[in-house]
Amino acid sequence: MAKDNKVRTDKKDIKDTKDAKEKRSIRGIPGAIPAAAACILICAALLTAVSLIPQSAIAKQSKKSADILVRQPAFTALYNDWSNSIQDNYADTELMEIAYCIDSRRPFTSAVRAEYREVSGEMTAESYRKLVYEGAEANMSYGRYWHGSMVYIRPLLMFLDVDGIRTAVGIAVLILQAAVLRQLWKAGRKSLAACFLISFVLIGPWMLFRCLEYSSVFLVMPAAALCVLHLIRTGRTDRAPAVFAVSGVVTCFVDFLTTETLTYTVPMLILLLFLVEDGQIREAGEAIKTLFVNGVSWLAGYASMFAVKLLLVLAVCGRAELMNSLHAGAERVGGGVNLGNSNIFPEATAGERLSGAIWHNLSALYFTKYDDMNRAGAVIPTIVILVAAFAVIYLFRRELRAAEVIPCYALALLPYLRYLVLSNHAYLHFFFTYRAQMVCIMVLAYLVWEHGLGNIPETVGNNGKKTKKGTKKKSKK
Repeated sequence: MAKDNKVRTDKKDIKDTKDAKEKRSIRGIPGAIPAAAACILICAALLTAVSLIPQSAIAKQSKKSADILVRQPAFTALYNDWSNSIQDNYADTELMEIAYCIDSRRPFTSAVRAEYREVSGEMTAESYRKLVYEGAEANMSYGRYWHGSMVYIRPLLMFLDVDGIRTAVGIAVLILQAAVLRQLWKAGRKSLAACFLISFVLIGPWMLFRCLEYSSVFLVMPAAALCVLHLIRTGRTDRAPAVFAVSGVVTCFVDFLTTETLTYTVPMLILLLFLVEDGQIREAGEAIKTLFVNGVSWLAGYASMFAVKLLLVLAVCGRAELMNSLHAGAERVGGGVNLGNSNIFPEATAGERLSGAIWHNLSALYFTKYDDMNRAGAVIPTIVILVAAFAVIYLFRRELRAAEVIPCYALALLPYLRYLVLSNHAYLHFFFTYRAQMVCIMVLAYLVWEHGLGNIPETVGNNGKKTKKGTKKKSKK
């Protein structure tokens, strides 16, 4: 009888624990709503504040920047013609044009319009040069993005030219990554810190010093990761949805549609692995729910910020500009692409566009020369690496926790889902969208070490013998 009572008590304790976890994960959702709303207002206020900087204050450095950019090709591979070393001077020139054209007399509406100059037959850098040297007028609006990077570009432009700003932002990126590494190391997660570092190095961080367009996400991602680590350290992981909602808002605010998913996937991976290691998540269902709740929070923050910008475009610029923005967005989803690097090549079929969106991004991971890119050269090395990785995990595995492995795979697949959804964009702009695979590298490195290579000393000590569950047998004396 006493035994039955103990069993019932244990079951009740288990149920109470699950109920507590359920309430904790749900409790964070309402907090995400005011956090996202407040963040939207703060972002709009910051953008308005920097728009008050008069054009005269940035004119000198804008002229220097125009002189620099007019000498550089719109797209150029900086290192050994590698496809992942392409510098996007075209996008950076547009950012510098927008920064220059903001009118301090009407700061908010001018920032919403995001005006620049575009003339048929005229190079973008030459248009920029005419803006700053000849006083030519802006004639286009880039309304669908917030261009929140103006918050740091315009103040820095008072003192630095475009190359100086690129360097300053690159240094800030490295400092933030180093801060994440330090916190992971202090928390005793040295293998996770090593995987974070390896994945960051393998996505070409040196290019973050050479292009403003690429760097904004790498400011937001480590900032979000540091917030997550703070929640873990203080035992307030129930507030994670608010962090991810704010991360989504800020990503939409500053990013130029580059590697936006990183501000969710990397911080989420860190949070997940800590919760599993600490025993707060024991089942795959709990882990997937955590991914879902925080993912929805991030997506809601991102979508809300995007929707607010479209409403502002409608109010400030009119219906025609709104429709232009929506049309341009739709083009990124299913717009046509050519099989070669110019429109003289035949147009790709839907299947070729979708598959190309994947293998183009895979190819960039392998430091492939632009003219040597091909499907086999991207897919075969990927298959070899995956087979080798899973072989190591199989041979040296201990007990694999579904609560850890399944959601890790889910996070690693998210970049490829993004490539398929925005296939036109991922096909054409693979030379920077490929960096979203940082989370894939991080997941693979972590699983190979934690469930493979890290177990080799124990395997050798036990003469390679395993139990049925994959744990090692102790030798009999």
